[in-house]
Amino acid sequence: MDLVVGASESTVKSLLGKLGSLLAQEYTLISGVRGDIQYINDELASMQAFLRDITATPDGQDNRMKDWMKQVRDMAYDVEDCIDEAGHRIHGPRSDICCASVVIPVHDVLTWWPRRQIATQIADLKSRAQQIALRRKRYGVDNFKNDKNTSPAGSGPTAGFNVADHQEAIPRLIGLQEPVAMGEAVEKLGRWVTDDSKSGGVLSIVGFGGLGKTTIAMELYRKYSDKFDRRAMVTLSQISDVEAVLESILDQVKPQDQNEDEQQTSSDDSGIFGKKRIISPLLRTIVRRVNWNSNPRNHNETHMDGDNKGAGSLDKELADVRKGLHKQLRDQLTNNSFYGPINDTSSFLLLIDDVWSVTTLENIRGFLPMPPASKTKGRIIVTTRFPAVGHACNRRPEDDIHNVRELSHDQSTELFKKSLHESKTLFGAQTQGFRRNLTRISREAVQTATQSSQISEHDTTVSSTRINRIPGDQLEKLLKEALLAQFGQRDCENIERISQEIVLQAMEHSQNTETIRSREPRSSMAGGDHVPTEIIESCGGLPLAIVTMAGTVACNPSNSEWDGFYNTLVPKDPVKTVTPDIVTKIINYCYNDMPGELRTLSLYLSIFPKGSKVSRKRLTRRWIAEGFVTEKEGLSLEDVAEAYCNYLIKRKIIRPVEHCSNGKVKSFQVHDMVLHYILAKASEENFVNVIGGHWLTPLPSTKVRRLSLHGGDTKRGNVTNKMNLSHVRSLTMFGSMNQLPTHSFKFGIAQVLDLEGCKGFKNHHMNNICKMVLLKYLSLRRIDIKELPEKIGNLKELETLDIRDTNVEVLPSSVCQLERLVNLLGGNKRTRKALNFPKDNKKKTIKGSLRVLSGVAVDGRSAAAADLHHLTDLRKLAIYKLDIRKEDETFRLLSSSIEYLGGYSLHTLVVDDDSSEFLKSLAALSSPPKLLNSLELSGKLVDLPKWIMRLDFLTKLTLSVTALQAENLKQLSELKTLFSLTFSLTAAKLDPQTAAILEDNKAHTGGEILFPAGGFDKLKLLRFFAPVMPSLSFPEMAMPNLQRLELRFSILEGVYGLHNLQKNLEEVHLRMHDEAGEVTRQIVQDMATTAREDSKSPRIIVDLYHE
Repeated sequence: MDLVVGASESTVKSLLGKLGSLLAQEYTLISGVRGDIQYINDELASMQAFLRDITATPDGQDNRMKDWMKQVRDMAYDVEDCIDEAGHRIHGPRSDICCASVVIPVHDVLTWWPRRQIATQIADLKSRAQQIALRRKRYGVDNFKNDKNTSPAGSGPTAGFNVADHQEAIPRLIGLQEPVAMGEAVEKLGRWVTDDSKSGGVLSIVGFGGLGKTTIAMELYRKYSDKFDRRAMVTLSQISDVEAVLESILDQVKPQDQNEDEQQTSSDDSGIFGKKRIISPLLRTIVRRVNWNSNPRNHNETHMDGDNKGAGSLDKELADVRKGLHKQLRDQLTNNSFYGPINDTSSFLLLIDDVWSVTTLENIRGFLPMPPASKTKGRIIVTTRFPAVGHACNRRPEDDIHNVRELSHDQSTELFKKSLHESKTLFGAQTQGFRRNLTRISREAVQTATQSSQISEHDTTVSSTRINRIPGDQLEKLLKEALLAQFGQRDCENIERISQEIVLQAMEHSQNTETIRSREPRSSMAGGDHVPTEIIESCGGLPLAIVTMAGTVACNPSNSEWDGFYNTLVPKDPVKTVTPDIVTKIINYCYNDMPGELRTLSLYLSIFPKGSKVSRKRLTRRWIAEGFVTEKEGLSLEDVAEAYCNYLIKRKIIRPVEHCSNGKVKSFQVHDMVLHYILAKASEENFVNVIGGHWLTPLPSTKVRRLSLHGGDTKRGNVTNKMNLSHVRSLTMFGSMNQLPTHSFKFGIAQVLDLEGCKGFKNHHMNNICKMVLLKYLSLRRIDIKELPEKIGNLKELETLDIRDTNVEVLPSSVCQLERLVNLLGGNKRTRKALNFPKDNKKKTIKGSLRVLSGVAVDGRSAAAADLHHLTDLRKLAIYKLDIRKEDETFRLLSSSIEYLGGYSLHTLVVDDDSSEFLKSLAALSSPPKLLNSLELSGKLVDLPKWIMRLDFLTKLTLSVTALQAENLKQLSELKTLFSLTFSLTAAKLDPQTAAILEDNKAHTGGEILFPAGGFDKLKLLRFFAPVMPSLSFPEMAMPNLQRLELRFSILEGVYGLHNLQKNLEEVHLRMHDEAGEVTRQIVQDMATTAREDSKSPRIIVDLYHE
């Protein structure tokens, strides 16, 4: 829990609720303890009210106040630990048990000792609470005094955070916009990058944090990487594992595995942490042995691997590994296999961000084929905050250096306005007041209808909740659907009338409001055009400061706080020299300006490594498990968590770097300086403790509550042995399980355990996990595990179980005992390896309030998997393998379940049916799932279900290539909300029957696929993944808003009419098989050459994949 850093009201409510629950349980208490608990409960409530006021004015906190706040926080942590321990150590007898007069006394005797221990702990906690209160008076910690003349951060407009306003972000693609005010530098440096007279060289971009050096480097990489045969980018820092960096480079320049490019897994720890290891196991073993042998204490002990090699042997083995890595890199970087065999004209572009050491860079460079030793044309772009490093890299005639300067006033203003506009338009052009008015008026109207049509008050609340989630461009229709779904056919006339009146009243009220606003003089905040000059100048021309400030301005709807804002940021005696302190000061102000709960959620970002891509879903699910999110305004936990994430994007605290194919944010990054600030804050408040990785953080001196082990620092590999881990509530590991001693892997009160991608997972780890009875979030994604034990059923509190990309094929029968399970994630999306339900469990059904069931298999013996009628909260159903026949009972159950759930909350449906019998049966659904926004149908599908055209909210559609017909394309072009369209087929599924369907489709269209002229008004992403890609032809007026075209193939017959898409088309991504034939290679080379010669042509990026 967190009382200080964010004044998290939701977390405190959780603790106070636990205290109240404990008071209500007579059986857990010993005489005299009830009063102690009540005292602690009341004292904490008062302390929290006091802290909520004092944390609103961070500048008013002196050292005594901060120390007192720390004591309160630590006591609250210990209270929660005590309550949770009591919860799982003492359980009352069942109320319906027979012979209660005998059983209850026996139970009291058996639980006397643990109840006695807990009573002692509670008495001690009461004494601590009293001492903290007395200590505050003794040392003169003053009461908070609110100065009416000041406007403290966090108490202004943003303090009233409106969840509903941050629900629906506009679907979009990223990475297609050029950065503001960087054009001149990019153009200048671009000439160096593309200078054919230079065979190699290093370009050093130098500037302190926040100046925009990484932005310039990334734009160079984005703009010119398509001119090189191979490309890669990595991030370094104070601590860098050279071998891991080299492996990351090798992984990026090698052909990717088949389907890895299609919906890649969210590598939340990309860079040197998330990449697939090539020679890592051997190298890590050698490093461990070297470190072990260098410790004199270990000389007389047996090595854990039973292998105690001499130093000479280890050195030779390490040298062999390095030699192998060197050879692989040289082979890949000198192999111009895009268009032909190995030759001397290959080229590569490498971006190395945030270099701290010249030695590290030279070690990396020594592994690369650089002139004069090689004829390969290699360009290396380096960013560094140290001028000495930049000058040291500029030793050769072909090298260059660029010192980044702060922006001019005009450039600063331009960047500020653009960033402000981005934040303000994140949630669409429709007036946010329209949504609020709709919700308010709908409640009133439905309440009126309640009295006349006997609709229950409960139904009224649920209905207005659904109304609050209406997308702006489909309000009236979805409102009517929501009312009908909730009230049924009991009062159709009233529902029709109510839905029309609600929308009309909301629109009228919003239009009147806009009219009034248009008559008012424009304030400094109205459109971002008249922000006080001093505010922009206070940013010192530093892009990071400007962007962060713009996010803060966008979240403040009025200018009533500008006096305090200005006085806080602008010094009385302005300093002419621009320093990094300006960025830190602005980050600090913008952080403190956020509502308390958002500050808490921001600090949680410190768990993830620098430069990593953080999955949005992974983060929001963890927030929920930690208890940071509560239902608000009738919205679910997931919706509120997503709104929080959207708010941090709007605030510019996090930056989207990858979008899903439906246009939603898939992953994001945190700027280094923002992350450094957050990490320091989290460490100071003992909110999160980070060990290893890029950061040199002090070891915790108190109990550890949230622990994140980043790995990559062999010098600090055993520091966990010295830490008190018995109070850990959240453990996140990146790298190897060897970072954590086995004896410490026993956290009875842990609620979050995230081991995604960890190496070295053993059976005893799983046994210990099954003892974590309070666990709510468990991620074993991408670890080496083959099965789950039956004891997994002991985790009664589990809400998220993520076993994707593992070797687990069958769920244990005890998974049906997990009544709180919300997210069950399994299988492998790329290979379609699915998760099976136990065959001996036919009479049991999946319990819990599942909202996501993904990656499962359904066959004729999986009645539990097919009968899903009771899962009325289910939002996503993804079936990766379907093996059922029409005569099977499972066939009928699954079809009925999909039809039934479609009338509730089902938004995403994925069905992979090789036989296509079930897909064909879906066409006959009497009531299709009209609220779907994502649909994927894979198999030998030729004719589309007619009801697809009635999916008014469908944004993402994925179909088999067998459905690629002119008639189907014409129908799909009429879908008004479709954002992305994908046609996919893997080589493994290209059987004779499928090949015959494809040939028949080509024969009906004269050998090419002609897209219709017109339609597809909202389509921005078009993708084709198939071994054989037929000729694609785009006439004039086709897909007027298409931004990205992606093709993956072994054989490409041609792409025609790309010039007709040039209005908005920004990028064409071609992924070619590494053994493609000469004809295909020539077609690709011609397309790339044409694009390079035509400045108006979209960028064409060529990559290889392997199968």
